[in-house]
Amino acid sequence: MRLPHKRRSTLLAVITIIPGVLLASAFLFLGVVNLISPDVPSSALGQNTRVCATLMLTAAVLIYALFRPYSGGLLLGICAVLFGFIFHFHPFWVAVAGLVLLLGVLSVIRGRLSRRTASEDPEQAS
Repeated sequence: MRLPHKRRSTLLAVITIIPGVLLASAFLFLGVVNLISPDVPSSALGQNTRVCATLMLTAAVLIYALFRPYSGGLLLGICAVLFGFIFHFHPFWVAVAGLVLLLGVLSVIRGRLSRRTASEDPEQAS
């Protein structure tokens, strides 16, 4: 009975890690490039800073969720709501916020599965 839990846990880890790394690197790249862009008019500087900070914060939480899936998944849920409020003006970014929320939920499930398999497997504790 341990083998199906390990397969599910491994498959879920692959499903959450690959898009998480891709999204984190894309968000970090877009956030830094947009933040140092000299073409931003002074009237949109506050909005540009909020957008860049949200992108970089979400990238940091995505990376955190790779190592601490349960608490990182909860933080991803909060970041998805923040992401949706900041990027409410474009449907593509709202869909990306939904993807971040989905990754957060999957990370919480992955964290719960890893806790369950760790508690069921006493040989790894010693």
